[in-house]
Amino acid sequence: PDHTEVSTVKDIIAMILSEFNLPDTAIVCNDSTSQKEASYLLLDSSAVKHLLDWKPVWCVSEAVKHTSRWYKSYFELGPERTQAITISQIKEYELQVSPFGDGGKLNN
Repeated sequence: PDHTEVSTVKDIIAMILSEFNLPDTAIVCNDSTSQKEASYLLLDSSAVKHLLDWKPVWCVSEAVKHTSRWYKSYFELGPERTQAITISQIKEYELQVSPFGDGGKLNN
């Protein structure tokens, strides 16, 4: 995710619960800052951005949506039937990444 888009663990859990159609599930958080590592739990993509000129394609909510839907498919259909959603999500991502809108394939 972009460094300007910060989500709390509670926010991420709420997004996941919504994707699993469990939006009213209670989320209990200990907001105590007594845990030393709590202030360091951030994803840092600065190295890949610098070295590869990479930019995130999906915002946090979009990434959580796709990840949640993949897991939901996995749990509901089983691992052997999850390949279709995996391929579909890869193709959708490729279409969004490609400057040509063709999934990076110049010769379709």
